[in-house]
Amino acid sequence: MSIPRLTVWAARVGKSGKAMPWLASLPPTAEAFYENVKRAHIQACIWKHALNADPPDLNPRDYCWRKTRCQTHFYPLQ
Repeated sequence: MSIPRLTVWAARVGKSGKAMPWLASLPPTAEAFYENVKRAHIQACIWKHALNADPPDLNPRDYCWRKTRCQTHFYPLQ
């Protein structure tokens, strides 16, 4: 993911002297992309098996989710 990120950056800034693009408009870094894929994977597994009597036992903490301080809700690790 780093090469597409650099390509987009160079195309937008380049030699034209334009202002730098917003960071949100660039592709994610390789590390951020990997974390996003892990979070999306566990969500897809949960949704796919939502109606099964015996869904797979996946620990959300292994997929970049953390519990709140009161231990009642999960939120994505950032």
